Amino acid sequence: MKFNIIAITLIIGFGSGLWGVFRTQNRINYQNKEFIGIDVMDMNSYIDAEVTAYCPKECCCKQYADGLTASGYIIQPGDKLVAAPIEYPFGTKIRIPGYNNGLPVPVRDRGGAIKGNKFDVFFPTHEQAKQWGRQYLKIVIEQ
Repeated sequence: MKFNIIAITLIIGFGSGLWGVFRTQNRINYQNKEFIGIDVMDMNSYIDAEVTAYCPKECCCKQYADGLTASGYIIQPGDKLVAAPIEYPFGTKIRIPGYNNGLPVPVRDRGGAIKGNKFDVFFPTHEQAKQWGRQYLKIVIEQ
């Protein structure tokens, strides 16, 4: 099992034969060993996803090209946001490699084709959205 990493400290002392969690580069590994005073990061999960892009114009949003997202949020200049499947509540933070410098962005929109492991990232222009294209990435769903 793999998880992404953010800073937390965890002390694990379960006794002999139980598993410990320890920090490695961008992963948390489980081993059948006892570890005490382990530096661990958070247990956010990542998934394999198809990530496409969209802009606020009619070419991408059709009749919904009014600058208002499905959550009721009004898009502002400089905004970074994600359209995600309904399983991810509005406000869920997602980190997508290559988008927003890898920092978390909120789910604020939905889309007709956004189902399963498909996500859409927002760009202010159609040219930027086209440049992103379609990418298959491991994205982080923050808990």
